[in-house]
Amino acid sequence: MGSHLEKVKLKKMKKRRTFLGVALCAALLLFQPSVLLAQVHIGDTDANAKGGSLLDLTSQTAKLGLLPLRVNIDNINKIPSDFSERGEEGPAADLRGLIVFNINPTLAGGNGEGLYVWDGMKWSKVF
Repeated sequence: MGSHLEKVKLKKMKKRRTFLGVALCAALLLFQPSVLLAQVHIGDTDANAKGGSLLDLTSQTAKLGLLPLRVNIDNINKIPSDFSERGEEGPAADLRGLIVFNINPTLAGGNGEGLYVWDGMKWSKVF
């Protein structure tokens, strides 16, 4: 009688193992890298992202906008340590193209508050 219970338990374990294997394979197929590299559409329409764009922001009402990160830039030639993976202030070529809104009205060497882009060596005001 004891062997019958062992056979039942063994059968249940095999079913669980098979189920887990199938579930793992399904998860791997669903989340393969090619699926994760999709374009993103954000807005109040159900449209797909426009071709050639990685991020597509649209609105039928046009009452909303994109609000960039607001930071206090202290030095036009240094990137704040919070932006660096190494936690260092100074040039960071790997962050070229980073766009922020500077809230420091007295930025030396800059033109006060406004939208700035990091070129790898310094902040440049966009407008």
